[in-house]
Amino acid sequence: MTKYTEKLNLFEYEPEKDGKKTFNITQALNDNWDKIENFYKTFITTVKSVTVTGTKLSVTDNQNNKTDFYVGNVKYREYGDTILIDPQISDNLSYIED
Repeated sequence: MTKYTEKLNLFEYEPEKDGKKTFNITQALNDNWDKIENFYKTFITTVKSVTVTGTKLSVTDNQNNKTDFYVGNVKYREYGDTILIDPQISDNLSYIED
């Protein structure tokens, strides 16, 4: 069975299952490098700045839209008259958009 990473969908060999297969340079290396390169190009053309303050990671894009990510067990945040409840997501970052 073919295995891919969760976030970037990179190909991974499974040694116990694929150990006797011929190494496929295109699938195992070149395709993965292309995905990483494309991710990087998108990131640098989209993200203007990244700052970290305590448990908050703030990302500002080239249109000056700011998104905050909170690391840890932040459950809610008061924003004006609204309380935003953070979802639990797998990489232990909760997401709040200002």
